This record gives sequence, structure tokens and C-alpha cells, in this order.
Amino acid sequence: MRAYKVLFSHVDGRLSSYAAAGDASTTYIPGEGTVAPQYLANIGYHLCCFDSLEAAMAWDDQRWNCVWEVEAEGILYELPPMLAFIDYAKCFTPVPDHSCSWPTGTIMAERVTLIREIEREEEDEQVSAVCM
Repeated sequence: MRAYKVLFSHVDGRLSSYAAAGDASTTYIPGEGTVAPQYLANIGYHLCCFDSLEAAMAWDDQRWNCVWEVEAEGILYELPPMLAFIDYAKCFTPVPDHSCSWPTGTIMAERVTLIREIEREEEDEQVSAVCM
């Protein structure tokens, strides 16, 4: 399935999860399949992406991020609760957080492959066309 992923673009060119940190973060390489860290996959948490460019753009209000079109495999439409990472003596433990909700259009995928970066002008044109 085609989907859209918001990533953090590092100064050195690396691409990583935007909304995950530490050992929950994942590094992405264009054209290569990426999976979630095993300890998260084991408890049902996989890679988050969006089902449309519009949903990705609505969530990506920070214009220094990059948005990629991706091939998403092993789609989970029923999402588990969001996770909070509790610092139990510096062993960050993932705990379900029922007080938060996933952004509109969020899906999880067991495997994500970056296909192409969406240029900002292209994003703006596509989102404008939808809003007209």
C-alpha cells in the first residue's frame, strides 16, 4: 500500500523517526525495507505512517521535516494505545497511554520502504487541490 511517512532529516543526511527517540527511533534508507525495533514489534507496535499525503501534511506542521512516499506492508488499521516512555531509573519502559490519540490518518505497518521524497512545492499543490 502507498502511504506517507514524516521523517526527521539530520544535517549529515540520515533520516530517522520523527516522533520516536532513543532506542525506539528507527533509521531509514531510501529503497531499503525498515522494521520497528524488535522489542516494540513484540508488543504490537510497528512503524507509523499516514494513509494520505493530506494527513501527513496536517500532522507535519514543522516545515523542517521531510515527507516521503512509502510502500507500507503488513498494515494494521486497528491501532494499539499510544505509548508513553516512563523513566524507571533510566530504563525507559513503554507503557500504554490511553489519554492520547493517534493523529488522523495514522496507520501502522510491519515494514516500510522509502520510495521518494515529496518536494514541498508538490505537497503544497496537492494539498491545495484537495482543499479547493
